Amino acid sequence: MTMIIKSIDNGEIETGFWGPDTAKVQLGELPLMSTQQFVGYAALTLAEEVIPKLDPVTKNEWAQAAEHLRDSVAELPLRNTTGKYFMQSPDDLLPQLDTAPAEDQAELYESLAAAVVPTDEAVYYEKNPFHVQADGQRVGFLHEGEIRHIVSADDFYTLTYQVIHGGLMGWGDHGTYPEVKDGAVLLNSVFQD
Repeated sequence: MTMIIKSIDNGEIETGFWGPDTAKVQLGELPLMSTQQFVGYAALTLAEEVIPKLDPVTKNEWAQAAEHLRDSVAELPLRNTTGKYFMQSPDDLLPQLDTAPAEDQAELYESLAAAVVPTDEAVYYEKNPFHVQADGQRVGFLHEGEIRHIVSADDFYTLTYQVIHGGLMGWGDHGTYPEVKDGAVLLNSVFQD
């Protein structure tokens, strides 16, 4: 699920998942970020700096979406990621489809999906790369000390919603990451105060 978002300063940018690879999130030309880290930083940014500044109508709309989001991931199983299929090529992974134990199949399929997608590996961001503008209505993506893209808070919330939801199709039976569930709970809890 790639989302095209209009950047206020740099035209349109591609964000979200790239094809079937739900392990990392793209943010324009910035280095990829793991899904877990994206959700952690994005949910915290929204909860602490954007949502408190929303007008009542938008806050109500986002609250309904956050409740739906929390409910949609609440019952999903957690992914059991062992890392044994990490960083293998498709040629190495394909023969294992017939021999891997049943409990490893979901992780193997996820690794295969990530391996066939022509993207780089995710980079670890030491600091939150999301910078909220003073008005609370725009969020910039910070990289190497400068803001590369500025998007509307509404587009940033939509991107975060879509990533937490697992893209257009959702996470499916193989579950999601604990950080994704935590992000959904955090966003919903902000509206309960």
